[in-house]
Amino acid sequence: MMRKITLANKHQNTVQLLKVWRKRSSLDRRLELSKIYSEFDLDGNGDVGEAEMFALGTARRKLGQKSSTWSKDQTHTMMLNMDCDADNNVSSGNFVAYFISHLSKESDDEFLETMEQFLACARSLRPQS
Repeated sequence: MMRKITLANKHQNTVQLLKVWRKRSSLDRRLELSKIYSEFDLDGNGDVGEAEMFALGTARRKLGQKSSTWSKDQTHTMMLNMDCDADNNVSSGNFVAYFISHLSKESDDEFLETMEQFLACARSLRPQS
């Protein structure tokens, strides 16, 4: 009996292959976080601002990745902890350093799962083409 391959199956297979490839190529967390930073730049202006981080934090809850609520105050505190500039934007370097520290206890598998969740949040906020 032939198995029907759906788009969801193809996506799942691709995700699994990426996980295996990333593990074999010795995971570079800084590189992964730099890629996520680019995805988090929702307006394409070259940096990540407080409004983008709030939208992404809210999206994590809407997608069921987190069960707690997310507020603008929490976002503001996070941005200050990431050492945002006077315009409330965080640089790529500060973003990466913050998440390297905050995700340091995660195994490689857990870290990759978090990166996939971050990516899903960013993509959920982009206009569908």
